[in-house]
Amino acid sequence: MIKMDLTIYYSDPPLTQKEQEELDEKKKKGESYTEPRKMVDITNYVLSVTWNGNTDEAARKVDFSLAFNTTDKDSSFTAMLLNLGGFIYMYYADDTQEKVQIFSGRIFYQKRNTSNYSFEYVAYDDMIYLAQSKMNINFQNISITEAIKKVCAEVGIPVADDIPQMDTKVNWLADDKSGTEIFKTLSDQSWANHKPNSSGSGYGDYGDCPKTCAVIDAAREYGIDPKIAVAMAARESGGDDPRAIGSASQNMMQIEASTALYYGVEDKYPNWRTDPQQNAEAGMLVLSKKIEEQGGDTWAGVKAYNGSGPAADEYVSLVQNNYNNVGACEDAAPAQSETSTNTDNYFTVYCNIDKITAVKKGESVIENYTATDAVNIIHAEHSQSIENMKNRVKAVDEAGNVCEIYTIEDDATHYGTLQTIYKMKPPQKGEVIDNEKLAKAELKRMEETSSLEGIGNIQCITGYTITVASEQLSGKFFIKSDTHKFENNVHTMTLELEFVPEKEEVPEIKKEVIAKPIFKSSSSGSKKTYNTASGGGTLPVDQGMNAGWQAWGYQTMDNGTEGCCEAATKVGSYHSPFLADECNKGVVRVPNLVKDAKKAGVPVLDFDASQLEKGDCIVYYTSEGADGHVTIYDGEGGYIGNSSSRNMVWHSNDYTDCGTPMRIIKTSHY
Repeated sequence: MIKMDLTIYYSDPPLTQKEQEELDEKKKKGESYTEPRKMVDITNYVLSVTWNGNTDEAARKVDFSLAFNTTDKDSSFTAMLLNLGGFIYMYYADDTQEKVQIFSGRIFYQKRNTSNYSFEYVAYDDMIYLAQSKMNINFQNISITEAIKKVCAEVGIPVADDIPQMDTKVNWLADDKSGTEIFKTLSDQSWANHKPNSSGSGYGDYGDCPKTCAVIDAAREYGIDPKIAVAMAARESGGDDPRAIGSASQNMMQIEASTALYYGVEDKYPNWRTDPQQNAEAGMLVLSKKIEEQGGDTWAGVKAYNGSGPAADEYVSLVQNNYNNVGACEDAAPAQSETSTNTDNYFTVYCNIDKITAVKKGESVIENYTATDAVNIIHAEHSQSIENMKNRVKAVDEAGNVCEIYTIEDDATHYGTLQTIYKMKPPQKGEVIDNEKLAKAELKRMEETSSLEGIGNIQCITGYTITVASEQLSGKFFIKSDTHKFENNVHTMTLELEFVPEKEEVPEIKKEVIAKPIFKSSSSGSKKTYNTASGGGTLPVDQGMNAGWQAWGYQTMDNGTEGCCEAATKVGSYHSPFLADECNKGVVRVPNLVKDAKKAGVPVLDFDASQLEKGDCIVYYTSEGADGHVTIYDGEGGYIGNSSSRNMVWHSNDYTDCGTPMRIIKTSHY
């Protein structure tokens, strides 16, 4: 075994202001005091250490056991007690490796074990703060790398200067997601933009439609979802048929001359009137500008492309309906030419000592290291299983009708048909549902698991790739998890591995279209808009709240981002006579709502959560302490109300999202 040297240091957590003041006071009075400990070598107290990481767990952690005894049992023993929140630093060296730092983190867990005279501790690196912190971030046409930086900035975690550049553009609202949940979604989006195969058209179902292909290319150039672009072009000049785009028009995207002049189309695309490629690119230029003008809201930009008012509302609904019926805009095995610069892939985000970075799956191979039976492998395993295989998916609509079937025919032939059902989701206003993508995600292939136990190497951590040459395993393997044990001056490791093929195999998925889906809960992808402003206030609370949400959920208020009072009165008008009256009177200011409630004899209480009932209005403080915002309590800890950031009526599971509640208006009963 290789002789190794592991050194562990400990520092106390920062003093609070009160603790610092008490320490300063003791110094001033000449009283005895204890300074916070910094970089104390605790190595001699450590009995065992485990250092590990996992793709399913965000943070790397260190589990260690510390020798401990009490003075009544051993008067010669000097105890070393560590504090929660304290810092742990690990340094490693061996015969082949100069001393380097391998871990920096904080203690999150401690437990005393009296039977073996020890204290057990768990410390995590800074990724724990991203895993445990919920966020609400609107990504507006920025690269994945910039998105990672934006997430880290939310909790003040620095990012490494050499983090890989991943150029895939993202337009996505991360609502109430942890930092690591966001990273998982970004990784999936990165992979979706990956083009692993050197063959194929790259245009999915439309490789034989030149004008549709032109639209797809233009959308990719401007970082826009190709399916949205195709859905728009089908509406503009294809009679809602993606295969008929531009069949009767040279101006596929129906760009007006004044619009072209305003957005500089003439300068960039002088032949936009006659050249299909330039026309498609000009359309995406205009759309990208519209999205930018709408604060990054893609569907608001689509609406603005058509204008405003009822006609634009109908337009975006028809485009959304097209979107949910558009076929694949890229091949099952996406194309990548030899000159392609797109190298985005799945990636793992991890903390390199004190800074966040990322490593692309299968690309960062540990140099000058090969795991072999003769040198460093103690034990290796490999298994295969089809127990969880699903090679056929039936996509059904809300009525239970089979609409589409997706099959990996090779797997079905080899192993027999193993089928599952995907229930298609109806589109809602303001969101896109890619039922085809979600259905295909239900397909599961043969599972292979590999692992090895061997002599430890500190470079072998989750996210990286190693070379293996053994009886059981051979080739390049991605590290899915790693566990390093340091005990009795011996370093061993256990790695869970995933084989990385030289050429990625992408299965051919057969698609059968049986019928067009019917959604009872949605009409043309939009909510029903009621003509009446007020619901009359006659329904019981449960029915009224449901009716109010069905009428106004996801709708933009006449007062836009300032429409909180308007939203509360409209939604609440179905169960509350008072709110119905306020709605009919057009009350749009929260102070007036509170004043009118008191005048009408509706109780207005200082906020007390125990007094909240479904259907009550919650009034929130402004920075000036005035009545500034109002929502309707949903009876389950959340609210229905106007969201300024989304510019629509929204439902949240946490009423504190809106700030500090100040009052309750008892609109549930009065």
